[in-house]
Amino acid sequence: MKTKDIIQRLSLFLFILVPAIPAWAQGSNDISIGSKADWQAFCNRVNNGETGLNAIMTADVDLGTDIVMLGTDKSYSGTFDGQGYTLSFNWTNTGERTAPFKYVNGATIKNLRTQGKIASNNFALSGLIYCVAGTTTVSGCVSDVDLMCNNPYVTNQLGGMLSSRYYGSVVTFTDCVVKGNITAMTDKGKKGMGGFINNDWALNATMTLNNCLYLGTNNAGDESYTFAPADATINNCYYLNTCGEARAHR
Repeated sequence: MKTKDIIQRLSLFLFILVPAIPAWAQGSNDISIGSKADWQAFCNRVNNGETGLNAIMTADVDLGTDIVMLGTDKSYSGTFDGQGYTLSFNWTNTGERTAPFKYVNGATIKNLRTQGKIASNNFALSGLIYCVAGTTTVSGCVSDVDLMCNNPYVTNQLGGMLSSRYYGSVVTFTDCVVKGNITAMTDKGKKGMGGFINNDWALNATMTLNNCLYLGTNNAGDESYTFAPADATINNCYYLNTCGEARAHR
């Protein structure tokens, strides 16, 4: 894709992600998240069973080195509106299955930017979601997260937006961008990498990507895909660099 075309498409994405009028100013009862403490409190409530809570971000939030993930004990099923704000973090020496949203089931995630780093000697890392179940929609999101994995024993299950799918899940990404660098430190770990969605397998799972853009870099090996595995439906998606097989436009 020519530089001019990339700039034009990025302009459209940025227009989509401009923060809207805050929901709290519109009389909404959604949970407001404007600080690290707010994010931690929200995660605690979801992880303790209030899985359907809706939330909006009202400011950029930096988690720093504190690894606080949403949906660790219970799957998140509410609507999360980032309103164009950024959730950033610098997570190193993490355990396995690490992402800001760990387990979601029937959730809606929109207008959120994630930015920073996840580095691990384990496996299954993602810049947005570790695992989806049910019918989940993601729209207007940007993942600018560098993923680095150093596990020599398994494929590293790295995905810019998503690492794993559950049986029968239906996931749709619309107007989303991946910008981060994905690096596996071993040859085995490079296998099955996904610019957007890791090349895992789930029975009766459905994936659709609409109007998405891959601007990231990687060192992908065999059986890797720029956007998603071969069973996905990919509509009007573009890339600057490939991540294994392209299956889209440049």
